[in-house]
Amino acid sequence: MTRSLQRTYRRSYVRLLVALTLCGALLGGAYRVAALGPELLQQPLSLPFHKQPHRPPQQILVKLAPGVSPIQFAAHFNRTAKIALLKAHAIADGQPPLRFCHCNKVLGWTTYRLPSPSALNATLQLLRKQPGVLRAEPDYPVELCSTPLPDPNDYYWKRVDLEHLIVVLSGLDTPDTARQDDSSYWTYTWNLETVNALAAWNIYPGHYETAQERAQIYRSNPLSPALPRVAVIDSGIDFTHPDFTYTGNPSGGVTDADISNGGQIDEALAHTFIDGDQGGGVTNAFDDVGHGTSLAGIIAAAPNNGIGIPGLAFPAVIVPIKIIDANGDGSDSDLIDAIQYAADQHCIVINLSLTLDTTDFPQALQDAINYAWNHGCLCVAAAGNDGDPSYPILARTRRYPASCDRVLAVAATAYGDPIGPDGEPNTVLDEHLASYSNDGYELGCAAPGGDITEFYNNSPNGADLGLNPIQEYVLVWSLAPTYQVLLSNPDPNNPDGEYAALGLYGLDYGYLPGTSLACPHVAALAALLAARLGITPFTPNAPQILVNYIERGCHQLNNRRDGGYDPTYGYGRIDAAATLALQNARGTNVGGIMGQVTVDGTPLGNIPVIARTAGSKRVFYATTAPDGMYHLINLPQGNYTVTAIAFRHGRTVRAKVVAGCDQLGVDLDINIPFAF
Repeated sequence: MTRSLQRTYRRSYVRLLVALTLCGALLGGAYRVAALGPELLQQPLSLPFHKQPHRPPQQILVKLAPGVSPIQFAAHFNRTAKIALLKAHAIADGQPPLRFCHCNKVLGWTTYRLPSPSALNATLQLLRKQPGVLRAEPDYPVELCSTPLPDPNDYYWKRVDLEHLIVVLSGLDTPDTARQDDSSYWTYTWNLETVNALAAWNIYPGHYETAQERAQIYRSNPLSPALPRVAVIDSGIDFTHPDFTYTGNPSGGVTDADISNGGQIDEALAHTFIDGDQGGGVTNAFDDVGHGTSLAGIIAAAPNNGIGIPGLAFPAVIVPIKIIDANGDGSDSDLIDAIQYAADQHCIVINLSLTLDTTDFPQALQDAINYAWNHGCLCVAAAGNDGDPSYPILARTRRYPASCDRVLAVAATAYGDPIGPDGEPNTVLDEHLASYSNDGYELGCAAPGGDITEFYNNSPNGADLGLNPIQEYVLVWSLAPTYQVLLSNPDPNNPDGEYAALGLYGLDYGYLPGTSLACPHVAALAALLAARLGITPFTPNAPQILVNYIERGCHQLNNRRDGGYDPTYGYGRIDAAATLALQNARGTNVGGIMGQVTVDGTPLGNIPVIARTAGSKRVFYATTAPDGMYHLINLPQGNYTVTAIAFRHGRTVRAKVVAGCDQLGVDLDINIPFAF
């Protein structure tokens, strides 16, 4: 394991570690690869760490009681419901909620047009409460029966990677001759294929958007559920990257990527918190490291534009919030401000591919996360990269914010495909936990993060060269800034440029591994699900709803017969298609409860927590960690009383277990009466 990869990023009072190059070491090994060359083949590898267009309904059908005039009803509704719809951000000021279209007098149904598709749910809820309304439902679009959504035409989609085979990186071969010596098979977009992205997109949105569509939705309602906002709190973003546009950014300008022009970034909301609030705007928020751009690409790179990759949640809008400077430094205080800012801007998800450089519980950060949760915003955090196969206990290191209350924590998995497309043996192992990934009872789920992967070598010369099995860098391919930054600088004096030195990370695109890269897959899925269900930060219990469906949809990687939870993978690796189909993918009947126990507001470890359900003698137990967190796992679904006891005093709350997922934020504060 290279010592440079274990170094932390310097800030004397609080240090933030971005969970890739800014978070720890990956895959311990006896040797360090310092430069490319044939000798690379002779030693174990170690990774340097440092259908038809879908049209959302914009019309509704209302069946009115006999004698009610459709036109007069619309006028009355527009007067009485306007304020409620404005407060719900369903319409803009000056827009009438209903516009009469026509009436089928025989069947008794009246068609009304809404100001935008985003007004549908709120308007229906109000209509169904109105006197004189017998029924109200969407005026669903009619589509021809057609073939499923085709593969996007992004350049790297399902393209086999021959450029980064180890025999090519070592200089032994070129991509044209590599198959003589190396049969390893994976594609650039293996991560998206693993989580069933294409099948998910067939469910929602059902077509590849255009810049014109996005701009029109944004002009109609900037807070439309069809444009879920995802805050990426990190090192900033490259606003000029062509893969944040649907046009390839022909002008090379910043505004091509802006949502007002149909791009993937809300430039007006870009903000910088470095040593305090540096204000909004694009200039300060440009990415100096590369990490933030790579994360944002996984979430929302534009699809079907002929270049690069598609983001898993391409309908989403990125809100870049910069807290990491050009040296990779950041602070807890800036992170706290950034989380509050993201929640205030109505982001539905916050991606936190970073950790604090401490294992002490950070109450201020917890307060910020509670603020986000209470404002309808889900925080998704990388579990950390402390894993080391030589010292398995390190993987159980509790990192923050992943170990905070009300956070969906994400572990990383490695590529595994034992049988290649030609029917020959491919990877030695099936999909598994990445060697560097943290695990533990704070986990919610896992997602692809990449790792060094061993392949069976079926090439003509593999055995003669002694390359069977052969190790490959199968990492996560994503966007990189179009200009040189910390990660893309291969200078030997730059320890953060080791991926660039290996030929894995450069300008425009590159490979990186880590729980950092796993995390945005889950944040993206949360955003895509929110758009699919019309969930906004104003939806009651929005974060918990997202957690429920994501965890219930996970693909099982453990061997539990009940499809339940284990601390290695949580509920499993995410499956975007199963989540968007709202499936209980593992057919499980058990779930869990997570929360924090405090005594007069102070977290306390080693406190017993007991769950009981009425009519059953079975009791479930957990014990709090030093930060007061507990996790009751694999409880049969149903209603429970949860009790914590400390110093002969206790507190009991009620919780409902939903099969296949955890209920977050079930907290217990024990009050100890003061005695003289």
